Amino acid sequence: AGGRGNARALDPTDRDVAGDAARALARRILKTLLTNACDHSARDRSVRVALLEEEGRVRVEIHDHGPPIPDECVDQVFEKQGSVHARQAGTFRSLGLGLTFCKLAAEAQDGAVGVRRREDEGNIFWFTLPRA
Repeated sequence: AGGRGNARALDPTDRDVAGDAARALARRILKTLLTNACDHSARDRSVRVALLEEEGRVRVEIHDHGPPIPDECVDQVFEKQGSVHARQAGTFRSLGLGLTFCKLAAEAQDGAVGVRRREDEGNIFWFTLPRA
C-alpha cells in the first residue's frame, strides 16, 4: 500500500473521485497534510504536492522539509494522539488527531495513508483514494 510502482502524473484539474462527500474528505485530508507540512518545514523551504494515478487510484504526495520522522515512530503518527518528539531544540511536535482523521477518512473510502522519509531531508506524507 505504500509503493509507487506504476504511478503516473495526473492532471490536477481531473475531478474523477467519486461524489461530493469523497471530494470534501479528500480536500480535508489534503488540507491537514499540507498544514502539517508547512508547520514542520523551515520557513525558507517549499512544500511540494504531487498528484499521481496509480493502478486505478489517485495518489497525492506532500513532500516536506521538516525533521525526518524516526523509523520507530512511523507506525505511531496516524494513531489517536500519536506524537513525535522533535530531536531538535527539545521541541515537541504533536501529530495526533489530524493524522488520525486522515487515516480514518482515507480508509472509509477504500483508500490508504502513509509516510516515508525522504532520502535528502524531510518526509513524504501520501494518501490514495479510488478513482470513480
